[in-house]
Amino acid sequence: MSQEIHIPKLIATQPVAAVAYSGVIKDEKDAALMANDSCSIIWRRIPETSVIKRWVKELAEATAQPFNENDWAMIGHGVVIEHHEPMDLSAYMLCIAEAANMDLIHVPADNVLSLPMPDGDRPTILFLEPGQWVSPHLDDDEDDRGFPVSDRHDEDSLAGFRKSLAKFIEIDGLRKPVVIVTALKKSHQLDASLRTSGLFDRKIMFPALDPETHAFALVDELGKEAFDECFHEQLANVGLLLKDSYPGLRRRGLMVQWLRRRAWQEKRKIRFRDLAESIVYGTTEEDISPLDQEKLHGVAVHEAGHALVCYLESEPKQAPLYSAVGVRGEMMGVVLGQTGVKDLLAVDPSFKDIIYSIRVLLAGRAAEQLVLGIPNVSAKGSSSDLKEAMQAAIRLFGRWGYATESSADEPLSSNLAVVIGEPSPSEYAHVERLAREFLDREYKYVYDLLRKNRILLDKITTGLCNQGILLQQDFESIVESDSHAWRRPKVA
Repeated sequence: MSQEIHIPKLIATQPVAAVAYSGVIKDEKDAALMANDSCSIIWRRIPETSVIKRWVKELAEATAQPFNENDWAMIGHGVVIEHHEPMDLSAYMLCIAEAANMDLIHVPADNVLSLPMPDGDRPTILFLEPGQWVSPHLDDDEDDRGFPVSDRHDEDSLAGFRKSLAKFIEIDGLRKPVVIVTALKKSHQLDASLRTSGLFDRKIMFPALDPETHAFALVDELGKEAFDECFHEQLANVGLLLKDSYPGLRRRGLMVQWLRRRAWQEKRKIRFRDLAESIVYGTTEEDISPLDQEKLHGVAVHEAGHALVCYLESEPKQAPLYSAVGVRGEMMGVVLGQTGVKDLLAVDPSFKDIIYSIRVLLAGRAAEQLVLGIPNVSAKGSSSDLKEAMQAAIRLFGRWGYATESSADEPLSSNLAVVIGEPSPSEYAHVERLAREFLDREYKYVYDLLRKNRILLDKITTGLCNQGILLQQDFESIVESDSHAWRRPKVA
C-alpha cells in the first residue's frame, strides 16, 4: 500500500537553492524509515489539541477544498514559529507538510536570495531557514539567535530580499495556496517590515514537550526490547532528564546514537546508568583515569556530601539519581540530583528551592572540612560550586528581594528595593554583604547537618570508593541499612 508522504528531490539549480519534498512513497522500507525517525516519533506524540497541530489541521482542511482566498488569508500566508531550537523546525516541517498534504520547499538561509517562488497551484509550504535575512539588528550571540550567521550577503541585498518577499506575499501569495514559514527563538527577531498584518502576521509557539513525551518517544524510537528492566522502571526520571538535557533534536540524536553504540559495544541492553552518564559527562568516549586511594577518598567525601544533603534537604526525600567518582575530562566526581540548580533558576523557584540548591552546592566543601580537616580540603574542588552558590545568592537578594527575617509573622520588607539594570556601587555592596552573611550562615547549617549524620556520610563515601558509581537504588539501600535516624539541625 502506498502512503502519501513527501520525499526529498533536489531542485537542479546552481548553487543549490532549496530542497523540495513531494511525491508518493512506493518503497515500504523508505516508509518505515520515515515513520521511525526521532522527529516523526516526537511529532506523533504531540497532542492533537496543541496549537501547532490545530494549525496543521487548518492547512489540511484548506488543501482538501477548492482554493478560497479568505480561508488562506485566515490561515496566514506568513507564519513565524517560535522554538527554543529554531533549526529543529527544518526536520519538523517535513512532518507538518506530510500531515497537511502539502508540498514543501526547504530553503537554506544562505540561499534565500535565489528563493524559488512556487509556480503552480499545488498547496505549498515554503520554509525559509532562519538567518540574517530576518533582521539586520540581531544580537551577535549565537545562543540568542539560535542560528548561525553568514556573511555571504550584504545588508542591501538582504533588505532587497525582504521587500521582494513582502511583495510576493501581498500580491502573488494571496492568490495561491502558499504559506511561507520561518522559525525563530523570539518573533521580535523578525524585521518589523515583515512582522505586520498581511505578511508574517501569525505567530505559533511550538509546544514544550513534557517529560512523558520525551521518555516514551525514546522508547518508541529504539523499541522496548532495547532497554533493561531498570530503565523501564525509571521512565519518570528518564523523561525529566531528557527534557532538561536533550530538548533539541541535534544533541538528542547524538545521545541516542551513543546509547545504541554503548550497548552494542558491550553486548547488552541500554541501562539508565548510560543515560545518566551521557548527561553528566557528555558522549565523548574516553578512559576513566584512576585515582590513588587518598585522592579517591577525598573526592568520594566531597561527592558524598553533595549526595547526602541533596537527599536530606529534599521534600519529600529523594535520593540522587547518579553519584560517581573518577576522572573524566576536568571532572573528578559528580552528583546528579532530581532537580539541579540550573532547573530551579530556569523556572519559577520559591525561596525554599533556592536555599535548597545553595545548601547542596555548599555540601561538598563542608563534607571535606568535616572528614578531612581544613588543611586537607581541596583548594579548587569547590570553586565552581561556590561560584554558583554566590550567583544564586546574588539573585536571591539583588533581583528577587529576599530578606533574612525568619519569623513567619514578620513581613519580608527589609530588602524590597531590588536592583534594576546594572547595580550601583552602593547596591552592589549592599547585596554582596547580604549574600556573604547568608552563605556563611547556610554553610554552618550544612556543616552541622553533615556532622549530625556523619555515620551515613561515611557509608556513602565507602560506597563510592568501593563501587565508583551509586545509582538511586544503591543510595536508597545505604540509607535503609543505616540504623541511625537522620537528623536535621535547628535553623539559627
